[in-house]
Amino acid sequence: MGTRQNSSEIDNILNETEIGQVIAKNKMIFVALAVIAVLGVFVYGGFSSWNKSASEKHYEIIRVYQENFEKLSLEKTVNIKAIVSSFQDLKKKIGSSKLLFYPALITGDFLRTKGALSESENVYQQAFSSVSIASSSTMLGLRLAVVKEDLKKYDQAIKVLEKVAAFKIKAFEGKIYLDIGRIYSLKGNKEKAKSNYQYVIDNSSDTEMLKLARLGLAGL
Repeated sequence: MGTRQNSSEIDNILNETEIGQVIAKNKMIFVALAVIAVLGVFVYGGFSSWNKSASEKHYEIIRVYQENFEKLSLEKTVNIKAIVSSFQDLKKKIGSSKLLFYPALITGDFLRTKGALSESENVYQQAFSSVSIASSSTMLGLRLAVVKEDLKKYDQAIKVLEKVAAFKIKAFEGKIYLDIGRIYSLKGNKEKAKSNYQYVIDNSSDTEMLKLARLGLAGL
């Protein structure tokens, strides 16, 4: 049921006429569809999957952080500086570890929805540089690249995506090269855009990514 609904949503989006605008305008939808199954594990289990390997001290620090984050995010007037400061304090306490993944994800996502793009970029960047698990780094990297693109830091966005591609996680491959192609297109580099779209067409088995790659190619 969920798969049919997601496919229908993408098909509706693809029915719009301006190809370049469609792909750029809806890029976060495609990020969400690509990672929702993996992210669901963390949302459902919270930090329980990490509890076995994390010290009780670190686990408690993260639990307190999450509670504080929820309070700050629900305030009528959101204090962006307070949220960023709280995250920085958390990082100092737990250091660079896989435990930073979930706090960075919820914090970065929230800041992005509030339009605090530079702050969101910073949170994602710190976690992306710290987390060594390929699947977690991929999810952070995809988000980081989107924010960098929104900030028009196109070269940096491509560099992040190329690092993510090096993890060679097949489930994300089409999405990654599609994004690289789109950003090269934004930069006006049609040749590199074409080669990345073509890579998706030649190597991806994801029907939706293939549709988007063909649209991107047609729009060059």
